[in-house]
Amino acid sequence: ITKKLDIIDRMYEAASRCGVKFIMGSSYQSWNTKLLWNPEHYDEVFELNRQVIEDVARNFCSSEAFAGWYIANEFHDGVNFSPNWFEEECNSALAAYLEKTASYMKSFKNVPVCVAPALFRGRPAKLTGELYDRLFARTPSVDILYLQDCAGRGPDMVTSVTVDLPNYFAEIKKACD
Repeated sequence: ITKKLDIIDRMYEAASRCGVKFIMGSSYQSWNTKLLWNPEHYDEVFELNRQVIEDVARNFCSSEAFAGWYIANEFHDGVNFSPNWFEEECNSALAAYLEKTASYMKSFKNVPVCVAPALFRGRPAKLTGELYDRLFARTPSVDILYLQDCAGRGPDMVTSVTVDLPNYFAEIKKACD
């Protein structure tokens, strides 16, 4: 950090006084979608995040308000580009990155690490569940999955929310269990 603002320090001070907890994230780096298979691409992203993780640890891990880590690099079940994370080589490279990052975060403070992938629903629900099953089998240091945007999208919102979404949620839940 070259210039430090005190806003987060003040947020932590206020949180400590009233029992509020924070989850702090890594830097968000966009993926080069042409290199999702390449472990060196993930190493580059890790190095950028390493600096942020170390700064967060140095400044906030000692606080009672520090309750968890968040790996901000978003991934998803979409197939709108190739290669994608359904492919074994890409899934394996992503898993190695997530595990390396989560383990590094926990080396500073052993609190839960979460990820928040998008739910594009680009394949049948069962295949999406299998994607996450393979991923989570290789990432024991990742503790929490928060699904984010795209979950309720689609031209037929009634079918999307009442039929499709429960199927996806059920398959992803199985992968998390």
